[in-house]
Amino acid sequence: MALIFKQTNEGKYFDGDLPFLKAFNQNANSDHKLDLSLYPEPFAGNADAKVYLLSGNPGWCKYDYLLMTSNQPVWDNMMQQSYDPIPSVGHTPTMYWLDPSWKKQIKPVNSYDGGFGWWGKRTNYLRNKVGIQDIHKKLFNIDYHPYHSKNIKINTNIHNLPSQVEVNNILKNAFKNKNRIFIIVRCRKAWEDRLKAILNVQQLPNNVIFLKNPRCAYLTPSNIICRRMIGKDCGMCLNNMCLLYIHSRKIKDMERSFEYIVKKKLDKPIDSSGLGGEMRDKIKLLQAWALAGVRSIDLPSVENDSMESDFALMQYCYYRLIYYVAERIWEVDPDDVHDLVVTLINSPMGCGVTEGDIISLCSVLMITRLRPYCSGNLFANWKADDVAGIICSNQYRSKELLEAAIDDRVKFLRNK
Repeated sequence: MALIFKQTNEGKYFDGDLPFLKAFNQNANSDHKLDLSLYPEPFAGNADAKVYLLSGNPGWCKYDYLLMTSNQPVWDNMMQQSYDPIPSVGHTPTMYWLDPSWKKQIKPVNSYDGGFGWWGKRTNYLRNKVGIQDIHKKLFNIDYHPYHSKNIKINTNIHNLPSQVEVNNILKNAFKNKNRIFIIVRCRKAWEDRLKAILNVQQLPNNVIFLKNPRCAYLTPSNIICRRMIGKDCGMCLNNMCLLYIHSRKIKDMERSFEYIVKKKLDKPIDSSGLGGEMRDKIKLLQAWALAGVRSIDLPSVENDSMESDFALMQYCYYRLIYYVAERIWEVDPDDVHDLVVTLINSPMGCGVTEGDIISLCSVLMITRLRPYCSGNLFANWKADDVAGIICSNQYRSKELLEAAIDDRVKFLRNK
């Protein structure tokens, strides 16, 4: 059954949905009330895409209605074409918010261009850092429900929308392709429950992954949590980019480093007794993993002031500290602090790293017997223990540290 769109004096909606929408709005506050004057957006893109994004619902802005009406009939055509995501002869659907052929036909209202700007920012990394210029052909977005509101609320009326049946059928069919990746962008718990019901399983397959920060729905390596590689949050985030069928030297380096470490079974617990030469092997593997982490971080420019850029600097310092301390221990005597080396080896890597993980590691470096191994210069004019100290005190947001890290990254990777 295909979605049947209707437009009446009561609004725009899919066949069968109206009674449930009216019941929802009857008890909804202003933040959750559904605006039926706007086109519903169940999905955007080609259902044959290799990457599915599972989102919340279309948002709402005071300019949305004016943006739609001032761009008719183009807007009408764009929306109604999107209601058939299955490609056929003469019909190749794309994710319209990322499709330049649609964008150039839409005139913004007071600089507001709706989903074009929103999705453009959140896929900027994939287009400009990785180089996917036809990303509108590679992503398929499904909203948990298709109706506009300021904030999303999910209740039984939303669950019982008849239009959900068709969307669920598309999802069920999509999961037949084991190489397809599903990224839950928003409403993680609701999507997990829904997917389990659709697939009739207790545990979701490993090709379902998540954003670490759903309130910041950017598709970047640092914001994606992967479960595919070793059955847990493996953290080698750029492999997710690889699953988006993006190929670059950086990704290949990350894959090789990861495969090497997994083959050596670094993820298994380490016997802390009589490690000897084995510990030296572990330290070398630890350095290889930290080096892969350094390569994965794109440091921001000095002018870029944002939470995301702050975290990138924090991550870079984290990997460099691990590499530096491991190198110093190797030079001296790994058996002397083998219990603390185990702590280093068990440190999270990749996109699984949180701000708390980084601060915890820096605390270990500052207050344990690892402190003497942090006495030398990590960056130009920056000792390792100084960097660890300012991270612990949450004072790492400095132009001087960022400039030193940018300069260090160039020199460090040139020698590796």
